[in-house]
Amino acid sequence: MRLKGIGGHSTAIVGLSENTLLILPSGDERKIHFFVARGAVHTVIGRPFLADNGIRLEHSQTQGEILSFRELDGRRLCIPICLPESKGWHAQPPKGKELCSMEKVEEMEIPYNNEDSRFEEINSEEVQEMEEEQEISGLYE
Repeated sequence: MRLKGIGGHSTAIVGLSENTLLILPSGDERKIHFFVARGAVHTVIGRPFLADNGIRLEHSQTQGEILSFRELDGRRLCIPICLPESKGWHAQPPKGKELCSMEKVEEMEIPYNNEDSRFEEINSEEVQEMEEEQEISGLYE
């Protein structure tokens, strides 16, 4: 299997690691899945990982690209993943801007408020348990 990047390059995938325990410096623990490749390759953070863990990618002209997530104590941890002075950082939007659904913005703070949400917040383990219960109950119907 080959994984194709957004830049058009592709990398051979030699394995899959599922439910790998990731322990963050804050003490938070999360289970993640990732593809295994040989050699030095760029890390690809997929939408399922971002959605399952409530992680946001934020862009700033001054601070670069930031990965942020909510810790157990409610604080938001921000990790710079690409600084503006780094090689490969693009300060301008892509030429096909009209085809993109993402725009770079300056320091945008979005407050976390689940009270306004129409959807209940659940994690991936709860979803998996519900799916397993449905599969089991389907056997007896």
